[in-house]
Amino acid sequence: MTIQIDENYPDTGYIKLTSKIIDYQISNSRSLLGKGVNTHGNILKFPKILEAEDCNINAVAFSPFGEFDFRIFINKSDPPKWFLDCNIENLCVDGNIILFSTDCFAMIDGEINMYGPDATILGEKFDEVFR
Repeated sequence: MTIQIDENYPDTGYIKLTSKIIDYQISNSRSLLGKGVNTHGNILKFPKILEAEDCNINAVAFSPFGEFDFRIFINKSDPPKWFLDCNIENLCVDGNIILFSTDCFAMIDGEINMYGPDATILGEKFDEVFR
């Protein structure tokens, strides 16, 4: 695990985790942009509906102090390149080592949450190397 803090912007940083994907879930959502408005002649304009599809990934990372769980959130309307190039289900089954890195992350209730991270998928199996 690597965490770097930018000297010029101490509230920002960069995180890199050596990990494997455990499972994932695809979620769909709809939200309204604006509200219905009456226009001339009693014509009602309806708000636009924004549809979104996200992938929520549960993963486990290695550290010298022990493994820990973390989450990855990916917006499927603007996914990172690695997400398009690989089969997420195969990554869950294979258990390959994946190096996730991002500057967009948060610590929520003691758990790291990464948003749209970059990834490097290695050929080695996580359980064979770290256990």
